[in-house]
Amino acid sequence: MASYERLNLIFCLAAILILPTQANQVASTLSGGQDVELLRIVVLDVSSSMSQADGTASNRLDTARKEMRQALMQLPVSRKTPAILVPFNNRVCDGFDRIYTDPKELNDAIAKLEPDGQTNIAAGLSRSIEWANRLSPARHLVVYLYSDGEHNVGSMATVLEQEDKLDELFGLRASKGLSQTVVVKRWGGVIGSLVARLKKNPNVAVIDAGQLELRTITLVPSVKMRDVRWHDAASCLARIQMDVTMASPGTSALPFRANVAVSCPLVGSRWLGKSSVTVSRTTQTETISILVRLDPQKFSPTQRYAIPLQFRGPSQVRTDKGVAFIVIAPQQISCDLPTGHLRPQLTVSAELRERGSPHWEDLQKRIAIWPMRLHLETQSKTPISWSEQIRWDIRGLGEAEVSTDRPILLRGQSVDVNVNVTMKVSLHQIMQNKPIAVQVELRTVGVPKTVSLSSMRILLAVQIKLPAMRSTHIKQKVSHIGTPQWADLTAGLVTVPVKLDIQFEGMIAPKTVLGLVPCNNVVNVGGVPVTVRSGRQTVRITLTGKVNSAGAAVRWPLQLKPPPPSYGIRYIAPPPVEVLFTAPGPVQAVLCNDSEVLTHYECRGNKPDQPILGHACVKLAGPPVPDGAAENLRITGLLQDPMGGNGFSAVGPGQWTSWSMKPSDPSSSVKWWRDTVVKGSLVTLPENAAPGVVLQSVLPMTITYEAIYKKIVFYLAVGLVAVLVGAILFWMLKTVLGGTSGPD
Repeated sequence: MASYERLNLIFCLAAILILPTQANQVASTLSGGQDVELLRIVVLDVSSSMSQADGTASNRLDTARKEMRQALMQLPVSRKTPAILVPFNNRVCDGFDRIYTDPKELNDAIAKLEPDGQTNIAAGLSRSIEWANRLSPARHLVVYLYSDGEHNVGSMATVLEQEDKLDELFGLRASKGLSQTVVVKRWGGVIGSLVARLKKNPNVAVIDAGQLELRTITLVPSVKMRDVRWHDAASCLARIQMDVTMASPGTSALPFRANVAVSCPLVGSRWLGKSSVTVSRTTQTETISILVRLDPQKFSPTQRYAIPLQFRGPSQVRTDKGVAFIVIAPQQISCDLPTGHLRPQLTVSAELRERGSPHWEDLQKRIAIWPMRLHLETQSKTPISWSEQIRWDIRGLGEAEVSTDRPILLRGQSVDVNVNVTMKVSLHQIMQNKPIAVQVELRTVGVPKTVSLSSMRILLAVQIKLPAMRSTHIKQKVSHIGTPQWADLTAGLVTVPVKLDIQFEGMIAPKTVLGLVPCNNVVNVGGVPVTVRSGRQTVRITLTGKVNSAGAAVRWPLQLKPPPPSYGIRYIAPPPVEVLFTAPGPVQAVLCNDSEVLTHYECRGNKPDQPILGHACVKLAGPPVPDGAAENLRITGLLQDPMGGNGFSAVGPGQWTSWSMKPSDPSSSVKWWRDTVVKGSLVTLPENAAPGVVLQSVLPMTITYEAIYKKIVFYLAVGLVAVLVGAILFWMLKTVLGGTSGPD
């Protein structure tokens, strides 16, 4: 007996070590039960008493095998509907306690079971609870319990303890919306207290067949969509009409009439009319309708929408032969819903068309408006209308701005919306006067729930013409001509101030600038360009140009240069005007001393063979000359016969010059008895002045050479005066010296 207990202890330890390995295999194979629709755990008593006859030609274990095979044939084991076999006697039997997803392996395992040992119901329940916990996400759990004897290994308290754990397990699963059923097949009154306690738990359905025949009937539902249409497209509420078929595989006809309820766990769904299917034959089909709130995020033209449906029927039906246990597998089914026509693929095309003439909104800011019409057209392969609006937003790209008279709403029909394109036009574009390319963008404000757009962004390009230009005529008149002055004596340039009266007949742009186109003789125009500040104003300008001669009549044509088109205004230039004036008089170069102009130059000489020197300042006489007018003027002096010499080198106005003169004629030699007078002239000529501008200046000159006797008398007089002065000085010296010496 001691050796048997040690062997039993070793076997239990081995089972404990093996079970975690099997659990890891289950977790890796079935992903913890996430995808399991129906989990069946068969807790089978294989004690020695199961070899007894059960009132039929078979013993109790064979009957259990037959009923299990009949259930597994209707719904074979798979990854979604696995089965776990937990055979027990004194303990859970080795080699059988695992997950089965292959029908052949499960049939082979059931066939190998042989009755032996005592009955340990607590061990079988404990192992089934461990498996159920490991595959807890299974949507429906069915626990088959076959036994024919009372618990005789250990106390009954251990069985009740396992029953408490079952209650806890069923309560946890029920809180997650999962269902569970316990099916009991027992011979005699064994484990009656266990069944009674399970029936008190509201979270589990208990089917107690007792010794009656236990027949498992599997109903397999299938759904086919007949019609799908919108009930309220704005709320995404669809009306679905479907054919629900309930089939019982492997059975020619059902021995009873069952009513299977159909439900949908989607929020907001409700049935229209009946929501159940009556089953009385092997296959039964009925048509039902439901309103389902669909998720538009799951709409796709290439995929199908899955709607979860749940089926519930009676768990057991009493028949004349025993108890029929109804299994609806799977408990939840996903139906394919074609949504291609519920959310059709739409293609939206847009076009901008002109509907009016463009006009200027603000000429000063060069802002123009183009009235246009936006035409939207939708195309779809599925001819279907929808109540939900597609709202579009329109905006211009770049400098363009777009406004509409009403929101752009699309419901499937063609839409025409009046829009205004506003844009500031550059001066370059106005001058070119060519069509302007404008881009407009359309975007959906919100993605519709019931349709699918091929593009939610549309770019439009349109060529627009500038508004018509407005013409403004310009008039001009010379109102005053000032006194002309020399600007450059060397180039013959004259500057004359002019006043022009300008008048605009029409609109003018702000800061309009006018220019002038002078004639060929005018080299510079001062006071331009002119900024126009009003429609009528006087412009002061100065003209600088070349004249042919001093004092001549001058006629200068003057053409006003209008500004380029701007702000939608085209300026029409006036005809040219003439500036008539008389050129300034000629300017004469004269010689001056410190106080006056030299009109005659006289000097007295001693010897004719010695030159007589003179000096004077060169100045300009005549009309006033500005400071810069004579900067480059150079003047040369020349002595005329009978004078000799080379005159003086070139000087500028305001500069002092010197010259030398001596007679060149021998007949002009000095006589002893009379004075000799030599007359000539000094002529100043402009070296680089324009012709007719600066006149020459002639300075008459007289040189008197005194007679020789005058010189002799002069020299004698000078000598007598010198002797007299010397005598006086000698006497004074002697007197002074004599007065200072006294007697010894």
